[in-house]
Amino acid sequence: MEVRTISTKVLLNYNKEEIEKLLIEFKEYIKDYKFKIAKRDKNDATIYKFNLNKSKIRNLLLELRSNDHILSSTEENYEKNGPGQIHIYKKEFTLINIFGEEEKVTIYIKYKYLDNFTKIPIISFHEDE
Repeated sequence: MEVRTISTKVLLNYNKEEIEKLLIEFKEYIKDYKFKIAKRDKNDATIYKFNLNKSKIRNLLLELRSNDHILSSTEENYEKNGPGQIHIYKKEFTLINIFGEEEKVTIYIKYKYLDNFTKIPIISFHEDE
């Protein structure tokens, strides 16, 4: 893993095998519904538009693969959860909107990995901009 510092962020350049290990651990929490989606307008809009519940979101998160990984970084004081690693993914899904129409949509997913957590905070789960 290569590390670069940009202001208060440290970019973590994981290789494919390291990302796969991160995903294995992430998915262990997701399988058991140990995650919480942050209450944000963009997240709420996507969840409403595609009539997503926790079970559907869980199944989508379990589809993440290493090639969906965009960026990992550390931040000293991000949100209310304190320091930890931020991991960002983008993945295209075919979802059914509230009008019953099938739509291909890229979902932007950002979660925070904390050393001592019982639930993974999903900071972003919304349509990519």
